[in-house]
Parts: sequence; C-alpha cells; structure tokens
Amino acid sequence: MKIPFRKIKQDLNTYKLSLVEKEDVLKSINLYMAENTVVQQSFSLNLFIRKNYMIPAIIIALLLATSGGTVAAAENSLPGDILYAVKLNVNEKVMSAAAVSDDAEADVQAKFVERRLQEYNKMLDKKVWSAEKEKQMADRLTVYQAKTSALIERLRAEGKSELADNIYDRMLAKVKSFEEFASMVKNASEEKGGSKMPEKIREMRNNLSGLDEVEKTPEGLKVSAEKHIRNATDSIAKLVEVYEAKKTTVEGTLKTYIESSLTEARDYLAQAEAKFSANEYQDAKELAKTSMQLAIKSRNFVNMVEHANGMMSEKKLEKLEAWKEKIENQDEQLQEGSQSGNKERNGVLREERKQEGEDSKEIEKAETEDEDNN
Repeated sequence: MKIPFRKIKQDLNTYKLSLVEKEDVLKSINLYMAENTVVQQSFSLNLFIRKNYMIPAIIIALLLATSGGTVAAAENSLPGDILYAVKLNVNEKVMSAAAVSDDAEADVQAKFVERRLQEYNKMLDKKVWSAEKEKQMADRLTVYQAKTSALIERLRAEGKSELADNIYDRMLAKVKSFEEFASMVKNASEEKGGSKMPEKIREMRNNLSGLDEVEKTPEGLKVSAEKHIRNATDSIAKLVEVYEAKKTTVEGTLKTYIESSLTEARDYLAQAEAKFSANEYQDAKELAKTSMQLAIKSRNFVNMVEHANGMMSEKKLEKLEAWKEKIENQDEQLQEGSQSGNKERNGVLREERKQEGEDSKEIEKAETEDEDNN
C-alpha cells in the first residue's frame, strides 16, 4: 500500500499545534507503543527489508505531532461540524495508512466503529442527534464491516486460517461490546425514540457471525479447541490486568461489570477445559470461544466508557445490566430454538425485540432480511 506522505504533509502544514497539544499527541504515541510492544527478532537483511514499513508509521506520527491545531481540534468534531471532514479525510486516513499489517487493519476498522459510537453518544448527550446523521454513521459502519469481512475471507483463501480465525474472534468480541455500548447510550438518552443504532450493530454482529471457522475432522476440532482454550486463558489474564489497574479508581456499575465478566469468563473456561478432558472437542471449542469473547468484549467496553471523556454517567451505566441480561437470555433461547427447529418460539422472541425500537416496521424489515439470509 502506497502511503501519500506528500498529500498528508500538505494537509497538515496548514496548521500549528500548541505545545500542550504536541505533548498530548506524543503521550498518545508513547502509550500506543507501550501497549503494542514489538517482539524482538534476530537481525537479518531480509527482515530489515520486510519490516521497513515501520518507518512510514513513525513518520506519520511525527507529522501529527508537529503539525496543525485543526487536526487536533477535529478529533472532537461531530457529524455536521465544519471540522468533521478533516477528522474523516485527514486524521482517519492517517490512521488507515499506518495500518501496515492485516492485524492492524482489522483493529483500525474496529477503531473507526468505536469512534462513530463515541460520536453517537455525544450527539445524544448534546441533543444534536438526527436520523439523517445516524443514517450516515450507519452507512460508514457497513463499510467498516465489509472491509473486515473481506480481510477475513482473503486470509482464509490465502491459507492463513489461524490469523483469520484470531481476527474473527477478536472482532466479534469487539462488536458485542459495541452493541452493549450503543444500547446503553440509547436507553439512557431522552432522544432515543428514532434511533436504530443498536439494531445496526446487532446486524453487524449477525453478519460477522457467518464467517466463523468450520472444523470437521476430529483432529482439527482438537487443535481448534486447544487454541481457543489458550486464547481464552490469555484474554482473561489481560482482563485481570485491567481490573487490578482500575479496581481502586472505578466503582459502582462499571466495577461490578468487570467483576461479573471475569467470573463468567472463568466459568466458561473451566467448562471448556472439562469438555476437552472428556474429548468433547466441539463443545470445548465453543465454550472457550465464549470465554475469550467475554473477556475481550468486557475489556473493550471498559475502554470505551473511559474514552467517553466523562460523558458516561452512573445513570447510563445502570441501563446496561437490565438490557444485557435480557438480550443474553434471548440470544440463548434463539440459539436453542434454532438448534431444535422451534420457529414458533423464535418468532415470539423476535417480536419481543421489536419492542425495543419505536419504529417496529423498520426493525421487522431488517429481521425479515436476516431470516431470508439464514
């Protein structure tokens, strides 16, 4: 991928950052580097040639750190603001250009979804939300998901199944955290009437679920189960790190959310390990995936709440638990109904979900399309 340095430099040279803004950008760069450590490898000329894509990423970071205040100011802009075009066409193009690996590309697409949802939260909070602005957001979400799906499919076609599966698992978990965040924000807002954002995220989740790996041989199932148990263990360990770092600073619903997520993820992992010991590899794999996705989803949700910059009140967080319990129960029953062919019960559950939105006709249309795809 060719990175348009000259164009980026021209766009950024128009503006100047203050010293405080430069310090904030450099702090962000240092934090990113600390959270995304590079594994040390032995030197070879071939490695140096292949890894020279790291230099453009550093240059882009320096361009941001030494250029204009408009670029920094655009980060706080919302749809309809004058600087929003700068946010999309300069800031986020720089982010995309810096994504020089398949893993990074998937993370960038997920990051763009998160940024749109932070804007959604702010628009509802500031009472500047409109159906037209949300429609534009939803169209962008469709593009982000299409790029992620295409990436996963390409990797599988290239025989890079393990990387594709890891990206799929991580992205599905993040989309689940996006769904929780959007539903909580909508339910806590006074202007929630016409919003369909949670339904849009749920549609993304359903579409992404169709890309799950399929292992048919007993040996393949065993290997997959081992991998997911290992990944679940790692994901839980990372969530524990988050909890240990934040348990003295967070309280109330958010702290309870982390603790309950940890307990649930550990329980699923224990079940997965028991199934694996009993040679029930399919069940072990599914339980381990659930454990891993719970841990990743929870960690990502906590980060989104923190990045809401004080706009996530305890009142909003309290809206999460009731909604989450209801949707999880419905998901479990829908899955059981699908496995048993109980279409009548599934129809009842879908009718219950329609009541979450004010415009039931639009939701019914989306659900009908989803059923046709299945």
